[in-house]
Amino acid sequence: MRHSNLKIALLVLLLSISSIQCINRSQVEYELWNFDSVQFPNELYLMHTDAKFGEFGGDSYVIRIHRAQRSKNLIITYVEYEGQAGPPMPPDPNSQWQIKDHTGQPKLYEKKGVIADDEYLILISNAIKELLGTKVNNNEEAFQVGVVNLVIYSDSTVIIKDYPSTNWHAFHLLKDKIKKE
Repeated sequence: MRHSNLKIALLVLLLSISSIQCINRSQVEYELWNFDSVQFPNELYLMHTDAKFGEFGGDSYVIRIHRAQRSKNLIITYVEYEGQAGPPMPPDPNSQWQIKDHTGQPKLYEKKGVIADDEYLILISNAIKELLGTKVNNNEEAFQVGVVNLVIYSDSTVIIKDYPSTNWHAFHLLKDKIKKE
């Protein structure tokens, strides 16, 4: 009898620890960051480039998060750029975008002025956390073909670049929500 009570106590303890870990995981997954560091003129970019053209990349998807001067609201601008087979064009020095990686590429889609509510902030936070985890755990060697994922502040104080990378699930959830808005 005493042996079975010990087994039951052990089982209860293991289930308790397991449920605590699940709760912690779900709390982290939905943690809301405030992005106070995104103040005019500093901007946050989340970028994904697929491998449509192999070593020359593919279509690029850019989410720009910024704040107008003296504004409390974060604003999201989303642009899809068409990739091109062959080396990229040199950057345009007169581009209004501070990040000039996509200068010369035709725009396939653009959505401006989306106000980032708490749901957007959670999606943005999850996308950054997912990319950071992917980068830290990526053991693939860089080669000439692959997906590129990037999070960068316009002042370069934060840069998370993963190449070759994987499908960035949280980014695509954010992108899809922006396009449905």
